[in-house]
Amino acid sequence: MEWTELTYPVDLRPDDNGTVLVTFADFPGATFGENEADALAHAREFLVDALEISMARREPIPPPTAKGTVRVAVPLSVALKTTLYTAMLAGDMTKSRLAAKMDQPKQQIDRLFKLRHRSRIDQIEEAFTALNLSLRRVLFVETSPTPAQRAPAKRAHRSVKKPTTTKRRTRQVA
Repeated sequence: MEWTELTYPVDLRPDDNGTVLVTFADFPGATFGENEADALAHAREFLVDALEISMARREPIPPPTAKGTVRVAVPLSVALKTTLYTAMLAGDMTKSRLAAKMDQPKQQIDRLFKLRHRSRIDQIEEAFTALNLSLRRVLFVETSPTPAQRAPAKRAHRSVKKPTTTKRRTRQVA
């Protein structure tokens, strides 16, 4: 399982009533705002709703497409929960089996997948562990260093001066 930052491209267009229309390439539907900032705030809420609907229908989460210069990111907690959900689907795991594996009531597992519920990070980590995944590895995917990263850094040559020592004279004041 690899961490994917969930930032989805949006298309912003002026609407005929003076608002800004927002559409997503990866999800059906649209939203709007009074201005661009308002439209992007509504787009973020729309995106969380769209992800939650996909999860409720037990559909796979579409990966963000590469196209688009304006992108909307989901909150980190939503990204973690959707990554957990994707891992659960990939492992052919159900919420009931995950609850049994974690020794938790099913209602607790249901809350883990409610994107607006404030789940504790240790609960999310425990769920990743129950799926035989490490949350740390998911977040901090280790990649092989490039040859440039493996090569030792070249040091600039500079002349080294020999330190001079000075004796300090002290006087006693009577």
